[in-house]
Amino acid sequence: MKQLPLSVKSRPAEQQGTGNSNRLRRSGLVPAEVYGHGESNLSITLPGKEFGKMLASLKGENVLFSLQVEGGPSNVLA
Repeated sequence: MKQLPLSVKSRPAEQQGTGNSNRLRRSGLVPAEVYGHGESNLSITLPGKEFGKMLASLKGENVLFSLQVEGGPSNVLA
């Protein structure tokens, strides 16, 4: 299984919610949540264009994303 690195940014509580998510999307970012067993969720933003290109190139393959979170935990597998 492939493992691809992806740099993301942590999203503070004041940047969450429908209106803020829509603003992020208009600016080219993708709001997302990372969940873990026994861990609190982590709100992040992904670079939309870069993430879209990665998904398009995979064409149905299984992949493990290694998220380098700026302003959050050092590494997350998603």
